[in-house]
Amino acid sequence: RVVWGYLIATRGSPHGCVFCSEVMRVSIGRKIRCRSAANVADEMEHLEKQGANICSFQDDSFSAKRTFVVELCEELIKRNSKMPWMARVRVDELDYDMLTLMKKAGCVMLGLGVESGSQRIIEQMNKQQNKRPWSEMCQDIFKWTRKLGIGTNAYYVIGNPSETKEEIEETISLALKLNSDTIQIHFYTPYPGSQAWENHKEIIDQFVDRSASLGFD
Repeated sequence: RVVWGYLIATRGSPHGCVFCSEVMRVSIGRKIRCRSAANVADEMEHLEKQGANICSFQDDSFSAKRTFVVELCEELIKRNSKMPWMARVRVDELDYDMLTLMKKAGCVMLGLGVESGSQRIIEQMNKQQNKRPWSEMCQDIFKWTRKLGIGTNAYYVIGNPSETKEEIEETISLALKLNSDTIQIHFYTPYPGSQAWENHKEIIDQFVDRSASLGFD
């Protein structure tokens, strides 16, 4: 029987993904705030005492601050923690050494935002932080997680207003290459407050006007 324990170790996301509206919330924002590694490890022990046998970090971007991840992993290793855990992370914030340390500290599953197999769409989303080809970087990360025995849940986004059929096919092709354990597919949604909303406001207004003319609220 799996009993989940949920916790938040950090707040904030410093990234500029255009589809993200969460960073507009006062409780989240772009500034990273971290609890101490010892405090987080204490909570994991508390959750275990309450009956949890796996922990899920609900952080906006668990891997956003590398020093924190290293400190927490080292704390869990020092305590000889047996609690398995999972988190949502970014492909461009990981490397083999980091994944190896996370595995040693009990990481059994990672949620990774792949989003698209099209380099143009990734750049339009303002998803990438470096110049390395996105699909190449994703393939390395998923290869390493498989080698280390870390499960993967890949997130994809389909339906960018300028996305072509060929670019959707690129995403499908990349998903097949990555061969993650599970996937989640989301439709591109420009939420109010996000940069995507501003980028596509003209199209959104046209859609709203058209829907009103057809009698939809």
